[in-house]
Amino acid sequence: MGRDHTVSMGHSGYEVRRYEAGIEHVLFVMGWGNDFDQPGILWFLKRLKEMNYSVTAVRIPVVIRDFKREVIDPVWELTSEGDPPILVAHSMGCIAGRYMEWAKKRIFLSPFWGIPEHRRIPLMGPILSTFRFSGIPLFYRGYERPQIGDITTEKDMEAIPRRISLRTIYQFRKAQVGMPPPHTEDTIYYSRSDNIIDTSLIEGSPCRKSEFEGGHAFFTSSCREKVMRDILYDLRGGNG
Repeated sequence: MGRDHTVSMGHSGYEVRRYEAGIEHVLFVMGWGNDFDQPGILWFLKRLKEMNYSVTAVRIPVVIRDFKREVIDPVWELTSEGDPPILVAHSMGCIAGRYMEWAKKRIFLSPFWGIPEHRRIPLMGPILSTFRFSGIPLFYRGYERPQIGDITTEKDMEAIPRRISLRTIYQFRKAQVGMPPPHTEDTIYYSRSDNIIDTSLIEGSPCRKSEFEGGHAFFTSSCREKVMRDILYDLRGGNG
């Protein structure tokens, strides 16, 4: 199934690993709190390698001081190396994915492009503007294992902080507001019952959409085999 190795490690929390298996290249940008040793992530990477995709996987920081410098720019550099890759992104990684407009194909998994109304902080705008430099993790993340997926394990949850700082919230909100528009050729996989993301932004987008019955992470939901078959079909050009 090929070799895997770490190719770069930058600022705290950002890491890139390359899994060499075939000629076709997939750039996978993980979500907030995803990590290389989580069972769900390992399962997803294994399935891609079994289908002979070489994968460059990116772990983004959970403490973010500058989303552009610490997430968008490093991912941008990866897409500028050689031929345009197929981009697959999950959750918060999909924010960075929106900026990668020249990717060969873009597949977004439960994209965190906005905060659902029930999770918004009252007076969020003024609070974030005033305390945007506060790095103290005061705010509860707003979800637990059942919202991620029905086969999510404790190991899948270990790297996800229970609390988040206003500085990190301000940074990802700023990046969300500045995202380029999605493309009609993009494909989104999501669950309508996902209460971690703002699904109205998905349903109102021009992208192709594929719904599944599960949690925020399809790869730790019991529907994952079916969703994975659809994703592999899409990677082979089935939706293009």
